[in-house]
Amino acid sequence: MSVDLIVRRVQVLMEDVAGLWCDADYVLGKLAICNEDLESFLEAIGLTFEDAIVTLLNVPAGTTDLSAYQAEGQPLAQLMSMDKLEWRTVGATDLGWQQVFREDKLDDTVPGGAPSITGYTFRLGLVQITPPSIAVDLRVGFTMLPDALVADSDSYIKGMTNVLVYRTAELIATNRNVAKSTQAAFYAAKAMKAEDNVMAILVKAEQQTPRRAGGRRTKFQTSFVGRTQFQ
Repeated sequence: MSVDLIVRRVQVLMEDVAGLWCDADYVLGKLAICNEDLESFLEAIGLTFEDAIVTLLNVPAGTTDLSAYQAEGQPLAQLMSMDKLEWRTVGATDLGWQQVFREDKLDDTVPGGAPSITGYTFRLGLVQITPPSIAVDLRVGFTMLPDALVADSDSYIKGMTNVLVYRTAELIATNRNVAKSTQAAFYAAKAMKAEDNVMAILVKAEQQTPRRAGGRRTKFQTSFVGRTQFQ
């Protein structure tokens, strides 16, 4: 769903349907902040589904980090945290993938000149690997950065419409000191209720999803009891 729906609902709450002062650009500026806070909050408590798997083909021999692929506009530009790394020789089938484990300290070279990548680290936002002696393919599993909402056509987390509506309205009311923030407090309470409902649904759905033994870690490992708002 596009954020245009959120913009229009916020304008209704701000009693400015015509957008005389609460226009789309003004709402989007506040919405972008609320959306990033929301996605970070969900990630912190394990309620996230913004995971991605990217395959990097023909990574050159001697590569020691993936900074070139993490640059703006590149396949790993949205990488926030690492989940999994695998390698294979260039052109091999999917049966050739071999898992690479995270290490505290990496060797500068691979003993015996073996082509394999023996380990990786993730420090200060940069993925570092032991340098392969030949070109390899890499498969990277990672959690993505929250998407920036900058246009009416941008999309957001499904089911979070009213959460983002109330949070954005709360921020606008607070910034404008509307009715000494009474309005902001009202929207904050409405947002918390909407968040609780959505998270209950997400937890229920995850608990009903079958998991394969030995697969990637399950993020919903404990029942969700109580919460603290993300603001």
